[in-house]
Amino acid sequence: MTNQDDSAKIGDDLEHSRVAEELLSICFEATDVDAAVAQTCEENPALADKLRTVYLRMRRYGLTPDSTLEGTASLLPVDSMQPHIGPYSIRERIGEGGMGVVYRAWHDKLERDVAIKVVRPEFLHFAGKRARFEREALAIARLSHPNIVPILEVGDSDGLPWFAMEYVRGASLAEVLKCMSETPARSRDGGALRAIVTAGTLGDTKTSTDTYTHGSLFQKSWGDICIDIIAQIASALEHAHERGVLHRDLKPSNIMVTADGRAMLLDFGLARTEEEDQKLTKSTSEIGSLPYMAPELLRGDAIPNPRLDVYGLGVSFYEILTGKNPYLDTTAEKTRARVLEGNPEAPRHLNPQIPWDVETVCLTAMAPESERRYPGATAFREDLVRLQRRQPIQAKRPSLLLRMRRWQQRHPVFAAGFATALVVLTISAFVLLFRERTARDEAQRLERYATQQKELVERMLDGTRLAFARSLLAVTNPRDARRALDRISNDKRGWTWRHLTLMADMAERTIQLFPDQTIFQSDAGPSTLVATSESGRTVIVDLDTGAIRELDLGHVREPSLSLDESYFAVSGPGEFITIVETRTGAIERSFDAGGAERTPMFGSDNETLLSASRTGDFIVWKLPQDSKSAVLMTRFHAHEPHPKNDRIVALFVNHDRTEFVSHDRLRTMKRWKMDGTLLSTIETPDLPMIQAVGSSADGSLLVVAYHSFFTSRSRRIAGWDATGTRSWTFKPVNRGGAIAVHPSGDRFAFGNMAITIATVDERDIINRLVGNYASMTGLYWVSNDRLVSASRDGTCRVWNTRSPNHMSSYFAHDSSVTALTAFEDGQHLVSGARNGSLAVSVPARSEILRRIDVVDSRVQAILEIGPSEVAAAYEDGSVRLVDIEAPMRVTRTIDVADTILGMAPAAPRKLLTVDGSANVFVVDIESGSCDVTSVASADSMSWSAIAAARDKVVLGSSSGRVISAALGDVVAGKPIRPQMDIDVEGNVLHAVITESGTRAIVALEEGPIVLLDLEHGTLLRRYDGHGARPSGLAASRDGTEFFSCSWNQTVMSWHPDLEDSLFFTSAGRTMHLCLALSAREDFLAVGGLDGHVHVLWANKRQ
Repeated sequence: MTNQDDSAKIGDDLEHSRVAEELLSICFEATDVDAAVAQTCEENPALADKLRTVYLRMRRYGLTPDSTLEGTASLLPVDSMQPHIGPYSIRERIGEGGMGVVYRAWHDKLERDVAIKVVRPEFLHFAGKRARFEREALAIARLSHPNIVPILEVGDSDGLPWFAMEYVRGASLAEVLKCMSETPARSRDGGALRAIVTAGTLGDTKTSTDTYTHGSLFQKSWGDICIDIIAQIASALEHAHERGVLHRDLKPSNIMVTADGRAMLLDFGLARTEEEDQKLTKSTSEIGSLPYMAPELLRGDAIPNPRLDVYGLGVSFYEILTGKNPYLDTTAEKTRARVLEGNPEAPRHLNPQIPWDVETVCLTAMAPESERRYPGATAFREDLVRLQRRQPIQAKRPSLLLRMRRWQQRHPVFAAGFATALVVLTISAFVLLFRERTARDEAQRLERYATQQKELVERMLDGTRLAFARSLLAVTNPRDARRALDRISNDKRGWTWRHLTLMADMAERTIQLFPDQTIFQSDAGPSTLVATSESGRTVIVDLDTGAIRELDLGHVREPSLSLDESYFAVSGPGEFITIVETRTGAIERSFDAGGAERTPMFGSDNETLLSASRTGDFIVWKLPQDSKSAVLMTRFHAHEPHPKNDRIVALFVNHDRTEFVSHDRLRTMKRWKMDGTLLSTIETPDLPMIQAVGSSADGSLLVVAYHSFFTSRSRRIAGWDATGTRSWTFKPVNRGGAIAVHPSGDRFAFGNMAITIATVDERDIINRLVGNYASMTGLYWVSNDRLVSASRDGTCRVWNTRSPNHMSSYFAHDSSVTALTAFEDGQHLVSGARNGSLAVSVPARSEILRRIDVVDSRVQAILEIGPSEVAAAYEDGSVRLVDIEAPMRVTRTIDVADTILGMAPAAPRKLLTVDGSANVFVVDIESGSCDVTSVASADSMSWSAIAAARDKVVLGSSSGRVISAALGDVVAGKPIRPQMDIDVEGNVLHAVITESGTRAIVALEEGPIVLLDLEHGTLLRRYDGHGARPSGLAASRDGTEFFSCSWNQTVMSWHPDLEDSLFFTSAGRTMHLCLALSAREDFLAVGGLDGHVHVLWANKRQ
């Protein structure tokens, strides 16, 4: 036989097999299959033998549709007693897949259960179906993964193809979902899953020995269980995809959960390698189950790739999370339409317990657009693992644009209508807006005008309020000044506002003792203050830290500290005197004073106590250490009690507390020894009533304040010596409601709200302190420089009397201070003098650190050029670089011109100077070289001032011409081409540029200050200035405030939006020659003709 004959015969056989398959398929649909087969054989005699052979073989194995399955007997040949396939005994049917039927069988020799899969009856003798069944076996054989059931053996028994697999006990996810269908997804848990999975294996005596177990699966929440199951299946898919195998039928019924917690991927009946998928033709029925098929498969435009399996697994993930298939409908056509629409209900709507990230991963896996899906099982598994580890996922939720596009695709008619309506509305709105444009523009113009007028009024009000606040401070009315300051706009609260606010409270420390009550009486020592309120509350204050302790002593009054501050005594409660330990606040003793409990005061030690009675007597008590009582030592009569005020006041007049002075609050004072000996009596019939008494530490001076309640013209302060002789009397400006004498006896402090400090000899006022908002009830000089006041507003204040908090000064040079620069560190100041010396100081401490004499020539300007280096320009035309670290030294001298009038910073390590000629000198600090440039066509100009910042340089001339130019051109030595050229009508002495480089300020010799806009080249404002020659300029960093000083001893501040100055003051009684603003803008330093540096503070010094 030839090859051609063989090929023809094979072709005939294949054709006969194909026709036989089709005929038998028709027969199997008949009610009586035997009759149908017999009739078909008669009608097709050529195929009759083949049809009978195939049909009898199928009946022999019980694979025809009308075969009965009682046990497994129908699977056997009719002449056999036991059902066998190969070496296996068939036990029971356990399921069926896309291509075959699965049975549990027993291996006779190995004595173990296996699962055997045989081809489905209707496919047994169909060549195409058999090929697909064989491909399933080959596909599984290529895989080896703990979540894929392995094949143990492949065989053919009398023409019946089969393969044996490991028998896995458990339940499919489809069975789990069916059993849990009545349980809401949010109520499911691992216990219920375990019960379902193990229900069919309770009779088994053999357990799995596989080491890859997930026994903890059933102990997790339902959400974590779902993630774990899908992650295991994704891992199996990843393994299959790596070997080129696509499952193509991912759904819950093909995923089994075993009793040991494993998830197994089943039924590779539709599996294909990617190469095979390119060759085989496919129909919908051949490539998966409809609700789990990707939309591109239904559309017929799918290219086989792992995303198809990811989609099916994503839908299965959705179903086990929510208990509902996202697309399943009543008919196949409706289901198909829903899959193509791709708009599943959000899982969180069905189960709110699903976290956002879990929902995002699920919806990404089943995204209708394949490009938005995970590219493969690997990426899907990695995000599932991130969910398990509570780590951020890679998947992103669909954007708003994508959701809108999906909606448009689902509802094209609605989308078209919406677009049409949108266009109509847009055109209508455009027409309406066009018609109303004129009216709107007019309304905006009026609104802008109203806003401008409002801002103008606000600016005027702010200027008025600042001026008003300063006036109030001048008459010592800090409360109203503070109210005026608080009403100023936030954008005007610059250095001036902070300086005036500081002036309104010059105290170093303000301590609120009684927020809602008056400090009634108090006493203070070097570090402690004890105070009582009008309701009898008691507090102890640490003056160094401000710490407050309140004691529960009952209603007490008149506290008095012992000499060493270890104890204090109070009057009360009732007629008792109470002794309290200061450190602990514990009551040391309390005794009945028998009506003599008033004004208790410790003597020279802690065992002697003086008190007064309501009848005008004084009692001296002994406080023995071995008991808690008090022993009366002596009693003597001092004063007749006042008919309206029975309080007798006593005051110790020497530091060892052996003598005291008493008075009756009228016109009589008496000086006593502690044993009752009367030393002197002072009667003052010509003076008003006694209001307050102070004594020097040695008792040689008494200062007494007198006041009449009927007229303020009778107020007086008088000084008395130890013999009771009046030394002097003067009339104070304000009341002396409280009084204290300095320990040295050379000055005293007095006041009612403001505190005045005056000398004893001449009664010159040397300081005034403001900040109390109510009259004082006590004033104490606790050390050489510190005063403590207690006032009726419930506060005590600690004052530094050396200098007010808003101002300080210190001696810097033996001649006039002519130049200043504040370092960027905000702490150090470098000053230069007329005699050429330089000094480094710390203004906060009023301390000169170092000084150096350089050359006998006036210092014109100083600039910081490094962390510890300055450049000083001298009148002799030289620039000297000075290292200010100890010891100060000149590191380089650069001769620039015959003289220098001004200096400004340029590029790094370069400076610009002018000398009164038309030239501008560019000084290179590193090389010491000096280049000269000038303004084009302006050779006759005499530049007297220069400033630079950012990319701008400003030059001012003695003829009143001010120009600006590009800083880079000047540094490069190019001819200067002005960007702005303005005549300010006066000799320009000084110039500064704001840090932004947009504005410049120049000071004219005649006194005016001029503000320039560098961006537009215009003059913004001209201020009247000081009325005298300005000597210095400075500007804040934000350009909202600038400062000037003058020879007439004034410092003024200005705001670009205000016509008048914000503020003016004097930094000292001397001519002001230069000015510098600190980098932190917390102080202004002024150089004085007297060689002092005078500092105006805007923040409290640290």
